[in-house]
Amino acid sequence: PFPGNNSSLRLFRPLLTVTRADTESYCRELGHQYREDTGNLLYRFTRNRVRHNLMPLLAAEYNPRVRESLVRLSRTAALESEYLTAEVERVWRQAAEEGDDAVVFDRAALADLHPALQKLLFRKAYACLAGDTRRLGERHLEAMAELTRTAKTGRGADLPNGLRFQRHYDSLRLSRHSEAAGPFPKLQGVYRLDIPSLEAGEAVHQAGPWRVTLQRDASFVPGEGEEPGLGPWAAYLDPEALEQPLEVRTRRPGDRIQPLGMSGEKKLQDFFSDARVPRECRDRVPLLVARRGIAWVVGYRIADWTRVKADGAAVRVTFEAAGEVD
Repeated sequence: PFPGNNSSLRLFRPLLTVTRADTESYCRELGHQYREDTGNLLYRFTRNRVRHNLMPLLAAEYNPRVRESLVRLSRTAALESEYLTAEVERVWRQAAEEGDDAVVFDRAALADLHPALQKLLFRKAYACLAGDTRRLGERHLEAMAELTRTAKTGRGADLPNGLRFQRHYDSLRLSRHSEAAGPFPKLQGVYRLDIPSLEAGEAVHQAGPWRVTLQRDASFVPGEGEEPGLGPWAAYLDPEALEQPLEVRTRRPGDRIQPLGMSGEKKLQDFFSDARVPRECRDRVPLLVARRGIAWVVGYRIADWTRVKADGAAVRVTFEAAGEVD
């Protein structure tokens, strides 16, 4: 039955094993008239030059049975294609996660596959997003395969129809849009924050697309062995360490941080690499910066010198994206 249709229509493959002479002879025996497609005689079409020039030449000078050889080859190719299609469907469930605007591959699962199977998966992913593979060429597939092999993250390849294939640490992503934003909306400028007094209790600031809430806690006691924090978007910090000016901004050349648990500082760019922050996200990661330096790389790690003292006061800082990721 015709795919996607409940009718009884059936489609048949071309009669590859039947010659034109046999077809014409069969029609004459039945007394049927047939039409000649004049387009088949136009030499501006490559298929006609192959049919009328190349095939007779191959039969005359190289292999009298070249047509039979090509038929056998087509049968073998059809069987192999059927097998590979089944393999792609089987592996797809293990290596790919399909969404509305992206297909994400598990890099480790993809790396274990044969290169031919990798490219077939890439073609399937492209077709899922673009609708077909007409503009996808071998050079595009090879660029995608190279990103699978390379050890560097953050690299990408632009593909037809506005798609982009991006390499991350543990995954490869084919998407309709660049994933430069990640979970971070674009933050421009510098925004000043005020720490609320114990009496006030809470202060809410708008820092570009971020809503930043600061809440005072007079007697915060972190659990034993527990890092003071509430997930990636909230952290408990020592209010005495947060000397003014207290600001929210993105990275600048020369930025350094003393990550929690370290006695010394490190370059922020090295911290981003160690924390596996995608390169295309780094210019958007918000930083909470006090007079002493970076107090918190939001979403990742607080500075060691902002750790809340035992039985000390604390300020809970929470970031909430109030704008769309573009």
